[in-house]
Amino acid sequence: MYNYLCKRILYMNSDISYWENYYKTHTDVPKPSLFAEWVKEYIKDKDIRTIVDVGCGSGRDAYYLGNFYEVTGVDHAVKPVNRNNVSFLKTPMDNISATYDLVYSRFSLHSVDENTENTLIAYAFNNSKYMAIECRSTKDPLSKGASENREQTSYATKHYRRYISMESLLLKMEKMGFNILHRSESDTYAPYRDTSPVCIRIIAERV
Repeated sequence: MYNYLCKRILYMNSDISYWENYYKTHTDVPKPSLFAEWVKEYIKDKDIRTIVDVGCGSGRDAYYLGNFYEVTGVDHAVKPVNRNNVSFLKTPMDNISATYDLVYSRFSLHSVDENTENTLIAYAFNNSKYMAIECRSTKDPLSKGASENREQTSYATKHYRRYISMESLLLKMEKMGFNILHRSESDTYAPYRDTSPVCIRIIAERV
C-alpha cells in the first residue's frame, strides 16, 4: 500500500507540472468539444441553471456552456480568464464544495486515480442534480489491456492516463443512488487528428 501511495503522489505531482507547462504553450482556446454540444442539447429542457466544469483546462467547454448557463470551471493546473457567465478556480477537482445543478466532467475522470473519481462522484451526488461524464474506456486500443499507464504515444506524452470500465462506473453510480438517463460507448465521440478513442458517455440524475 505504501508503494502504491508513493506512486500515486509521484504521478499526480508530475502531472500538475505537465499540464501547467502544456497550457503555457497552448494558449489558444479550441472550439467546444462534441460532448459539450451534445450535453447542451440533452439538458436544454431540464431545470439547470448552474454548471461546474471539472478539469476544465483551457476553458473551451466552459466558455461554450457559459453562453447558456452560469458556469464555474475548475482545474488544478490552469486558471483561464473569467468571462461573462464563466468564472474559474485553480484547485483540484476533489476540493470543490459549492452546489451546482450539473457536474460536467469531460476527459477528467481518466486523468485522475480511482480515489479521486470516487470523491468526485460522491460530491456530485450530494451537491448537484445531474452529472455528465465523458471519459476513455477500457475498450480503447491504447489501453493495451491495462487499466492505467503512462504510455508514450502520439497524443499522450508521459502523463498519467486511466481507462475506465463503463459497467463498473455505472454500477458505482447506481449504488450511490444515481438514476442513469443515458449510457453509451463509441469510438466516434472524440476524434482527434488521425485517432478516435473509444469513449464512454453518461448522463445521471440524483433521485
